[in-house]
Amino acid sequence: MRARAAGAEDNVPVALDRALLGGLSTSPLAVTMKRRALGAAVAALVAAGLVTAAEPLATGEYGTEDGWGTLVISSGTAGQQSFRLSAEGANGHSCGFTGSLKDGEGRVNVGTRAELSICTVTLEKSGAALSVALSVKGEDAWEHCRSSMCGARAGFDGTYFLLPTPCTDAARQQTRESFVQAFHSGDYQQAAEIFEGLQAQCGRFLKWLERDQIRNNLAMALHRLGRDAECLQELSKTEAATVADESKLRDRFVGVPYDFERYLPIAQTTWKVQSACSGSK
Repeated sequence: MRARAAGAEDNVPVALDRALLGGLSTSPLAVTMKRRALGAAVAALVAAGLVTAAEPLATGEYGTEDGWGTLVISSGTAGQQSFRLSAEGANGHSCGFTGSLKDGEGRVNVGTRAELSICTVTLEKSGAALSVALSVKGEDAWEHCRSSMCGARAGFDGTYFLLPTPCTDAARQQTRESFVQAFHSGDYQQAAEIFEGLQAQCGRFLKWLERDQIRNNLAMALHRLGRDAECLQELSKTEAATVADESKLRDRFVGVPYDFERYLPIAQTTWKVQSACSGSK
């Protein structure tokens, strides 16, 4: 299972936070002997039924708050688990990789089938969520794994929550399609209720672009219902509503021009709907 790194090209310098893990203070021989003794003891306990393997992680789709990261855990034959993870960083940079899972540890091959290069990812249970992090000893090895799995301005360490069914990527897509159908059929009340429900259930997990797209569309439905005060209130929550024009918006995206280009069409819709709801067409 190969990892891939993606990113828009830019020349903005990046400072990476990293945990530098120190080496063992005892000799390699002593470490080896201790590991063998520990392994033999654990094997004996397992054989006696006194120690069991860690419970498999709950399968399904996980997401971060603000929607920048998605983790999907699946089960295969003989109880084996696998995962795929994607994360969005600044200016179009991203992470994307797949791996196998065992006892809360992910193994990702960033090499080839002929010459493996394994990076380790920890997935620790944290209440109803998973705490996910790259776990590699040594600065050079850590950077090799990070750069093989992510673009220069992206990372994936964070807390991933098991998403309610309506908040998965596929379910949100279906909700958006239902909104469009209701809006185009002239049932603006139903359209508004659809997106109000999505915000209530999944607001904390929406991606940054998606969040303002939904606000714009909900505001349009409210405008069609003659509820212009509510329309303007909804739009006031968007990033675009905090600036007067494109020039001021660009100032908010210094160093991330690709992100600006992605957001600009959304902002232009916000300003257009604002004019309609304020009566200044």
